[in-house]
Amino acid sequence: MKRHSLWFVLLVISVLIVLAGCSTNTGAKTNKNSEVTIQLGLSPQEDSVEILRQYKAFKEYMEGRTGYNFELFVGADYTAVVEAINSGNLDVAWFGPSEYLLAKEITEADIEAFAQATQEEGASPYQSWVIVNSKSKIQTVEDLKGKTFAFTDPASTSGYIFGNYKLIQEGFDPKKDFGKIAYSGSHDASALSVANGTIDGATVSSRLLEGFYESGLVKEKDIRVVTKSMEIPNDLMAYRSNLPEDVKQKLRDAINDSEGIKKALAGTGYGAFKEVNDSDYDIVREAFKLAGVEPSFE
Repeated sequence: MKRHSLWFVLLVISVLIVLAGCSTNTGAKTNKNSEVTIQLGLSPQEDSVEILRQYKAFKEYMEGRTGYNFELFVGADYTAVVEAINSGNLDVAWFGPSEYLLAKEITEADIEAFAQATQEEGASPYQSWVIVNSKSKIQTVEDLKGKTFAFTDPASTSGYIFGNYKLIQEGFDPKKDFGKIAYSGSHDASALSVANGTIDGATVSSRLLEGFYESGLVKEKDIRVVTKSMEIPNDLMAYRSNLPEDVKQKLRDAINDSEGIKKALAGTGYGAFKEVNDSDYDIVREAFKLAGVEPSFE
């Protein structure tokens, strides 16, 4: 091979290596007008249309505060958000505690928790409540034996993990003692099924159930709470570790604006954010362990 031909081949290889490196997804998307778009994932705690309605003001606030475009993604199920951030299709996710553990411990995603949501003033503690229809003869956990029961989703903190844990604490074996177990996919679906008598019992988030009462989705007189779990750590926000530092800082600054964020979160059940540490979720890890459940996508 002639010398100049060898140099040409080496030049082509070098260019291809550079292009390959540039194709790696290491930050938020930028369009041709140099506008940054942040892909934000939300859990399907309720119907996706309702979730998008509730977080519309939050989206608009974050756009105004950061100057970035925000696109909201509501997962088809709880693990969809985990899978999306693991594959690099999300920049930021609003995680429930169990989802956070899934993303942190059993995927290849490198994520950083940067804020924990706090409930609005006067809200009840965040717990998993086991509910039945108020007209049912079921009065205790023991009475649920042989009944049809709904958990929300295997990755739901209050809709599964802590409800499952509470039942076991009371000497009930969910794997053996229920007549049939279903997964409703959302807390509103579980609450409606109990209120309508479609299923005998279910686990739901205390925070969401009270919201359903207020909105009229279900009537409080139709629901009876059989037992309540321990208090659960609140949801958190996490971003991909490879986001540019200036993007991370803008996100942190936006949610630390207490007055602005309070208005943006109105109607969501949350009032602000506070600093978060991974160790804040050790109790969730313990709940997985004591309930005999391993974090997984199954």
